[in-house]
Amino acid sequence: VTQLNIGSSSIGSLPKHSQARQALTTLTGSYGSFSANTFTIIARTPDGSAILTTPNLTRVASLSQWIAQQTHVTSVISLTSFPATPGQTAPTTQQLIGLYSSGAYAQVPSLVQVVQATTQSDATILTVSSDLGIDTAASKQLLTHLRQDTAVAAQGLAVIVGGTQAQSADLNGVIYGNFPLTVLFILVATYLLLLLMLRSLLLPLKAVIMTGLSVAAAFGAMVFVFQQGHLQEQLNFTPNGFIDNVIPILMFCILFGLSMDYEVFLVSRMREEWQKTGDNVTAVAHGLEQAGGVVTNAALLFIIVAGSFIFTSISQIQEVGLGLAVAVFVDAFLVRSLLVPAVMRLLGRANWWFPGQKAPAQQPTTVT
Repeated sequence: VTQLNIGSSSIGSLPKHSQARQALTTLTGSYGSFSANTFTIIARTPDGSAILTTPNLTRVASLSQWIAQQTHVTSVISLTSFPATPGQTAPTTQQLIGLYSSGAYAQVPSLVQVVQATTQSDATILTVSSDLGIDTAASKQLLTHLRQDTAVAAQGLAVIVGGTQAQSADLNGVIYGNFPLTVLFILVATYLLLLLMLRSLLLPLKAVIMTGLSVAAAFGAMVFVFQQGHLQEQLNFTPNGFIDNVIPILMFCILFGLSMDYEVFLVSRMREEWQKTGDNVTAVAHGLEQAGGVVTNAALLFIIVAGSFIFTSISQIQEVGLGLAVAVFVDAFLVRSLLVPAVMRLLGRANWWFPGQKAPAQQPTTVT
């Protein structure tokens, strides 16, 4: 679970026979200059002055050279750095600066095309290609490096870093920026509702912790299979090195609600027995006997339905299916059937303690 890496869905999520994926595979394998992971950098003059002046062009050249020296950067295309025309000698950086600043570039068609494609008034675009996969740890580190450490090389130019990796990282930031608050709200609301329903201080806390185990099992299974690539041949998918960014938060909310349903079915029946007998051992045993079958049968049906998602050709759907199936299996057959009764047996009458609430008188009961 601690190794969970989130990212945006890529073309690698498509099945291998997809034409779009086959085309990308051909491009990346046969054309060394092609990169699916590009960074688009906008350099703008802070005072609104024209970018095509000697001082500003010198800053653009400095920025281009600095970026080109970074690890995993394969090419930089800018006003002062672009592939040479075959059969011609590429002009030096100083020659390019002179042509742009004097306006003489207008007599060179190739330079006119470069200016038209990259530059407007006080800003210019630098296109940076990388040999890293999108949403890998190294790609995220490169993005952070470009965003945080360009100030010296830019020499006063205002720099904005966009591109494929930047879009994914910013989307992840928006999705998960308030996720801790979402988790906190769900935990507190669940505890309070169970507190009112069960009239117990310990049982709601136990329910939250046990449900967390089931959710952790789901995340662990997704990381093991889809992020690390185990069983990729059997399930016919290509690991991307991350879990799709919308799935963890979606899974957390679904699984927490589903697991709490099972908890309510089971513990509410135990509470009825407790109120009748006042004996914790009898309440746990009878509650498990009478409600356990309902929980496990319902879980089995859900596992069959969710498990069928694994046999699709889209990895995101497979991730959802595996996560749901594993979580429900662990929750129903291990947590609710074994851990919950065991913990409640150990806690004894403390399970049902609530301030100001009198425990029912214990009745002589035989556990069958």
